[in-house]
Amino acid sequence: NREKKGKYFISASASDHRGKIVFFNPQNEEMTLLPMFNNAVQGDLISLELGGVIAEEVKKMLMGEGNLLDRHYDYNNTSFERFHYESDIQINDGKDPFKDKKILLVGAGALGCFIGPATINNIQPGELDIMDFDVVEAHNLNRQVCHYNAVGKLKAESLASVLTKMSRGKTKIRSIVDKFTEDTEFAGGYDLIFDAVDSFYAKSLLHNYCLRNNVPLISGGTDFRAGTVISYVRGKTSCLNCQIDLNALALKAEIIRRTSCLQSPDPSVIMTNQITGAIMVSEGRCVLRSDLYGEPINGEIKFISDFESRGGVSRKNSICDCHERGLQKLELPSPERVKVEERDVNGRKITEVFLDGKKL
Repeated sequence: NREKKGKYFISASASDHRGKIVFFNPQNEEMTLLPMFNNAVQGDLISLELGGVIAEEVKKMLMGEGNLLDRHYDYNNTSFERFHYESDIQINDGKDPFKDKKILLVGAGALGCFIGPATINNIQPGELDIMDFDVVEAHNLNRQVCHYNAVGKLKAESLASVLTKMSRGKTKIRSIVDKFTEDTEFAGGYDLIFDAVDSFYAKSLLHNYCLRNNVPLISGGTDFRAGTVISYVRGKTSCLNCQIDLNALALKAEIIRRTSCLQSPDPSVIMTNQITGAIMVSEGRCVLRSDLYGEPINGEIKFISDFESRGGVSRKNSICDCHERGLQKLELPSPERVKVEERDVNGRKITEVFLDGKKL
């Protein structure tokens, strides 16, 4: 039927830890089936990610944006490279392998609304705290799916209410209506923190907290075309300053926010949040139970909708010891040392920050 009607055809399937999407062009003569998934039970996390990738490709096709993927998209969260196939690991996760784990989710917005349900369905920790200070507004509803009937309510409380119903008593869920600052401390420890905030400055504060308290961190960021996931686990990955120079990114972003109105957060569309959230929770299982799910990636996991292969890993070959050498504290300079400029580069607005005459 596809060949007769000359239509694009997308085929996908998944198991608990591997998923594959095959895109067929009307001009192609061959169709590839997916026999490796015959009788497999489709996993929630893999299905969530593949659904986002498919939706992104359909959007591009309908809107005439760029080239469609002309190869197979193959994601395996037990593979060393994640986006390259290796032999499957037979996972035997026993009964409730995470029931003694306590997780903090910071950010109950667009990304948090995918991380939360994915965590409840696929990790089911003993405790989950949700931290956010913001209120649901009508313009949030196009991408913050868990707040569909919560306009005017606090995001942390709204998401906690939805997840409490989903968990059916398996996870104790608590909302923390507050903003994470450099003075934030918690009475009890966490086994993992998910960073779903949209500010590099807040990400830096979270990262410093995790370095100081030896708490694993999974940080996610998205925009309209891409998503990135980075993990910090002491002794297994480098810190985020060594991976992406987080403090420098935070300093630049906070200077722009405090000294001008040239730049504000750019909300992403729903698909990149969906894909990124699924990958973050997949990495969370690796962090919490590497004996069952394999080691977390030391480096960036990326989905970029207009890159040829769509997904990939920028792996670090070494592990830093920054926790032993002390924190790189983020200190904002005085206003007279800072200059912010906006200029046009090939039709695109670029914001530049200069500190003591040198561009950051």
